[in-house]
Amino acid sequence: MSYKPAVEGVKAVLVTLLSKNPKLEETLQLALEEKFIDLAQVLARYNSRVDFIKLSAAKSIDEVIAMLTALEKRELEEVYNMLPQELQLFYRVNLTLFDLDNVHSAMLSGDKKSAKLVFSRSQELEVYGKCFESRSYACLLKAFLEGVRSSLEVGLMKIIAESTAKALGCLVLLASARYCKYALNANKLGMAIEEPLQVFLKEVVYGYVPKEPSAWLITVKISSIAEHLHEAFRKDSSRVTLYEATHVYKTCRELLLYSSQLIDLLTLYLINRYYEVLVLKYVLPQARVFK
Repeated sequence: MSYKPAVEGVKAVLVTLLSKNPKLEETLQLALEEKFIDLAQVLARYNSRVDFIKLSAAKSIDEVIAMLTALEKRELEEVYNMLPQELQLFYRVNLTLFDLDNVHSAMLSGDKKSAKLVFSRSQELEVYGKCFESRSYACLLKAFLEGVRSSLEVGLMKIIAESTAKALGCLVLLASARYCKYALNANKLGMAIEEPLQVFLKEVVYGYVPKEPSAWLITVKISSIAEHLHEAFRKDSSRVTLYEATHVYKTCRELLLYSSQLIDLLTLYLINRYYEVLVLKYVLPQARVFK
């Protein structure tokens, strides 16, 4: 039987992982400034992620992404194995978000079994079953939020009465940002979307953001996300993911990092790692995204 640390121990591990170099906020800033990261310099710092030394051997962006994905997958599994059982379902549902674009591609092809799953398992895709007939991206994101909420209703808050308002609100913000980006890309390609953006945002705000004061800031951020990303997309559509990550992660970091609640720190960690691979590929020299 594997050892599981107490709740305070898990929180300490999550804070440590979030503080390791290179931090997401640092790589985001470099990417926005169109600069490359100096891995040797980063790894020479205190509290660096020594496994990243492997990235120096990568010769292409494909190798970079493969290595980053393998490193991230291993770490995510290690964190999962430390969690109290009451939070494991919540964690697993969140990992399906990492694979959601692959699920959407399989859905459009009409073959659910063709989904390339990296971070999640096939049985965890049942939450999206109702969406395969409609082939709707909006349905996928709403099903994700419903799965998260359902997992919380039977999870840790029943054990120690933690408030889930800020954590759930941040995941609604992330889902809203993803749908905004999807709508912008569809519009650029001249494709119709299944649900108007403002309708989607209104439904997820009223349907999933808890009616608590601690979630009010999230409601404001969701209301402004469309305008924020539209402006970023107009300037440079190739970098809209960077603006999305900055908007979502900065908001959620301010809300969740200094919380005493495990659910908040765990949610921030998941959001951090979700964006990490997407952002790092902009700043590693092998990627040459800006060259």
